[in-house]
Amino acid sequence: MTPLRFGIVAVLILTLAITVVAYPTLPDQVPSHWNAAGEVD
Repeated sequence: MTPLRFGIVAVLILTLAITVVAYPTLPDQVPSHWNAAGEVD
């Protein structure tokens, strides 16, 4: 395995691990848009 491929695989595994750990702490609904006043709409 080349160093580049190893680095890519390592980043993918790290991203997956962070997602698995952080997912339970996310709220049920995540805001996706804010208006000009900074309020979720």
